[in-house]
Amino acid sequence: MTPAEAFLTVLRDAHAMLQTVLNDIESEQLWRKPPGTANAIGAIYSHAIGVEDLYIQRILQGKPLVWDEDNWAEKLGRATAPNLWESEGVIPFDLHAFLGYRRAVYTASELYIAGLRQEDLDRTVQFPGRDWSMSIARLLTVVVSHCTSHAGEIAALKGVFGARGLP
Repeated sequence: MTPAEAFLTVLRDAHAMLQTVLNDIESEQLWRKPPGTANAIGAIYSHAIGVEDLYIQRILQGKPLVWDEDNWAEKLGRATAPNLWESEGVIPFDLHAFLGYRRAVYTASELYIAGLRQEDLDRTVQFPGRDWSMSIARLLTVVVSHCTSHAGEIAALKGVFGARGLP
């Protein structure tokens, strides 16, 4: 197995975990504000997808976001990309329509990773507006752990609401 194949495998597993935790989500749970300072499940989910788009498209490749490239703002009626919704106080959105964006992000991520060579993984990228950088391999690891961390967060919040988190 090549490093690119390994990253594809773990990213697909992370995506599957995020989807599994949302498979039986009820609409009421998606936008219910949990106690304390936690975000609603819908905000966490959209953030996870939006950050993957940001990291893989813009930071790793220097390309426009899938959000912008495929005109998702118009399709979903939102001016800003999902990686910014959390700070803007997300209002409910149509989850089924959002799944089209999620599929487009996942496809773009997988195409990029599948084309990576061993030497690409060691190349460093600078974060825009930040005074730090990291290797492509390290940032891909962050993308995977970010996705699985939010899947766990969503599972825990479902439990707080009396539902089953992960099977």
